[in-house]
Formats: sequence, C-alpha cells, structure tokens
Amino acid sequence: MIVVRSYRKDDAHSVGLLIADTYGEFNLSFVPATDRGPFLGPFQHARSPEQAHQEAIARVIHSEMVFVAEQDGEIVGVLRGRRERLASLFVRGDCHGLGIGRSLVEHFEQESLDQGVTVIRVASSMYAVP
Repeated sequence: MIVVRSYRKDDAHSVGLLIADTYGEFNLSFVPATDRGPFLGPFQHARSPEQAHQEAIARVIHSEMVFVAEQDGEIVGVLRGRRERLASLFVRGDCHGLGIGRSLVEHFEQESLDQGVTVIRVASSMYAVP
C-alpha cells in the first residue's frame, strides 16, 4: 500500500538517495556514471556521511510543499513544489507504473486547491514528457 505524506527533516537522507539514483539513471543515462557529479549538484554526495553534504542536500530538497510516497515504510517517491508550481517529481525506477507519481501529483493538486490555487505550472525533463 502506498502512503503519501508530508516530508519530514529526517527524510532528507532517503530522499537524497532517491533523487540521486533516479535522476542519474533516467535523466543522465547519456553521461558516464563517473562524470555525473556536476549534473547532480549536492546529490552527488547522497551516500556521504559528511554532515555538510547532508545539510546541502536538505537545503535543496526544502520547498514550500514536499511530499513523499512510502511503500512498506520505505520512501519510493518524492514531489517538490510551491504555490502554483510543481517543481520536481521522482519515483524509484522499480516502482514506475504503480501509480506512485499519480498519487503524489493528486496529493499536490488537492493541497494546491485547498490553498485557492487555480492554475499549476509543471516543470518537466525530457524523460518525463511521455
């Protein structure tokens, strides 16, 4: 069962790993793994135990609205946005096609509607367009 909830500060490490792995696999597949660092920004350090790296990742994740999707207690999706703009959506590769992205977007849409938003802009990568 998929549970969508608000992001908590203690989710930063799991969300950082999810973003690093998903972005690397799907958006940066054309770049050799050894050369992806500059494209990943602070997420290139998602596996680092360094406090400064983890704080940088948490700062990038921070947004007006951040929601995570959990399956069996494990974070498998994340959506970041703010009023009137869905900024990013990541779903773990082995969980594609299970409705996780749809659940996150519906949650975001409902939260936006509750705040009186009538139009939402969506940022998308070429991988996500289809």
